[in-house]
Amino acid sequence: MSLTPLLYGVINVLLVLLISPFYLTLIKKVKARVQGRSGPHLLQGYWNLMKLCQKEVIYSDYSSFISRITPYASLALLIVAGDKLII
Repeated sequence: MSLTPLLYGVINVLLVLLISPFYLTLIKKVKARVQGRSGPHLLQGYWNLMKLCQKEVIYSDYSSFISRITPYASLALLIVAGDKLII
């Protein structure tokens, strides 16, 4: 078995995870420029992501296991969808 497809898959996933915040911030910056404003800094998406990762997770006593696995499942689905789009 060749490692080439596996390597391409890993590179695609890393590109999707690393470039997505930049593109979102770039879109916000372009929209702001069209409206006559300056817009956010180009690294703002990465700063927001770092801030979100440092937050404490708080669950209600009445929440089910679905509330706990939903963020991981949605991230996994986005990675798979992004991987299929780039190839």
